[in-house]
Amino acid sequence: MKKIIKYTAVLLLLVIAAFSLYAVITGRTYLFRAVYYNFADIDDYKIFDNNTVQNGNVQPPDLSKIHCFLKSIGMVTVILHTRVLFLLPKLLPVF
Repeated sequence: MKKIIKYTAVLLLLVIAAFSLYAVITGRTYLFRAVYYNFADIDDYKIFDNNTVQNGNVQPPDLSKIHCFLKSIGMVTVILHTRVLFLLPKLLPVF
């Protein structure tokens, strides 16, 4: 019984060492911080490195193409004047 526990402990340590070595070799050391701070929180941006996303040119979507696609898969679209798009399953006839 003691041999099984000993071999299991050695195997577990080898697996942990292998994953740690993988993280160091590939440069993914954020994995160590992810294990240390194991629960997601709203303030995680302070702990981990962040990338800034640059703004691009905003183009409004072509609603006619979206409407045709949704109609082809059996959805009814309701577009209000405020650019809100509702998707309804096509269960009842819409007047």
